[in-house]
Amino acid sequence: MQKIFVVLLILCVFSCKKGETFSDDPVDFEFTRVLAHRGGGLFDGNPNTFEAVVYGLEHYDGIEVDIQMSSNNTIWLSHDADIEACGTYVGGCFNYTSDDQIVKIDSCSGFTRNYTRLDDVLAFMQKNHPEKYISLDAKFFDGCSPSVFDINAMYRYYHTEFLQVSAMLQKYNMVDRTLIESEIPQFLDLFVETDQKYHEYISILTDYDKGSVTALQKNYDGISFKNDSSNSISSDYIDLMHQKGLRIQIWTTLDSLQLADAKKIHPDFIQSEVFE
Repeated sequence: MQKIFVVLLILCVFSCKKGETFSDDPVDFEFTRVLAHRGGGLFDGNPNTFEAVVYGLEHYDGIEVDIQMSSNNTIWLSHDADIEACGTYVGGCFNYTSDDQIVKIDSCSGFTRNYTRLDDVLAFMQKNHPEKYISLDAKFFDGCSPSVFDINAMYRYYHTEFLQVSAMLQKYNMVDRTLIESEIPQFLDLFVETDQKYHEYISILTDYDKGSVTALQKNYDGISFKNDSSNSISSDYIDLMHQKGLRIQIWTTLDSLQLADAKKIHPDFIQSEVFE
């Protein structure tokens, strides 16, 4: 009870500055679903590739992938905003690189490099694993994404990516099975403002109290939190989040012991390298 009281006090400190209170709106917790981190978890190959996705969907409850957008406004799987140099191509930012150039980058630094379209992943899921989940981690990086000093350019970029992602989720009937994850509230807000029931998760590295309040204020589904030994979340806090209507993803478990410990606190999703 003492832990719950402390958490409630923290939520009040953040929210009551504006006279807000967060009433109970409980969500049902079924069981923790394990998502293959970067598509394939322990897949013996490149992460965020079609091959990794196939492996992840065969072994886990779903997958987590990172996404970038090309100059043709196509959504590709990649954690990094930079595309590796290869052959005559010197590399550069995803959003300044065309689809044709991306396709031509097939071998870099002695290993095969495949860049996979999100469209192909969702088509595969719809046909083969319609019951499983996918978490889309939309990555935005300084140096490649529009400058924070050009608000209009930033908004156009977010809005274009939102249009591409939302259209695909509707096309493949994946709205209810997709978790949309980002550190950028302006991007997540675009999904909230539609008449579709998207599932938005604000990505939080450290301050899960503030992240939870942001999610409640903005009507997101929940938070995606980096849970490790130096910055862990408790089962009491997750119970409170569920009571207030929020869900939680945590990442990343690297071995079976970490995965077993993570399941004990009952998050809704775990992004994991292991599935046992």
